[in-house]
Amino acid sequence: MKRWILLFALLGAAAVAHAQSFVDNGKGMIWQFEFRNLFQSKSEGVKQRVLEEELAVGYSFDPRFSLLVPVTRSVGLFDADKAKNYEDAMQLGLGFGYAPLHTDHDRLDISVRFGNTLGGDWHFRSYDAGVRWQSDVLWTPLFIGAGIRYVDAYKGGFADYCHVYLSVGVRILWHCGAGRAGR
Repeated sequence: MKRWILLFALLGAAAVAHAQSFVDNGKGMIWQFEFRNLFQSKSEGVKQRVLEEELAVGYSFDPRFSLLVPVTRSVGLFDADKAKNYEDAMQLGLGFGYAPLHTDHDRLDISVRFGNTLGGDWHFRSYDAGVRWQSDVLWTPLFIGAGIRYVDAYKGGFADYCHVYLSVGVRILWHCGAGRAGR
């Protein structure tokens, strides 16, 4: 219940901060929160499903190009021969985004991301390619996304997995120098 309250509070704050999101020159700091559901995958007889929460901070160089540094919490749910368990992992990564469609009301962002775990029993590198669509029709900075993620486990006896995912999130662009003369 606390997560839902926090989510709605963040959405409310994001809606207020979103007032300038599609104006000015497109340069500025990016604050992004995303929730991903990676669909079930099977490798070496073990089924895996992953749920992720991500907070990313970055910079938008212009309306089309951006750089993100995501911190992601991954919870892997494993099912092997009726023995179920889960693993929790934190990742730090780097992401690059390109928006081929960027209008006053819509944004389609194509991104690639790379990440590595920061400890724990489940060690992996992740490689991600995805698309995210954001529209200001609802006056909120919400976006929806889809993509594919490859999880390369390198320690702890876990197999490698390839997942398809759906995501929903909030993206806020804090403009640099908006409203100043001479910029």
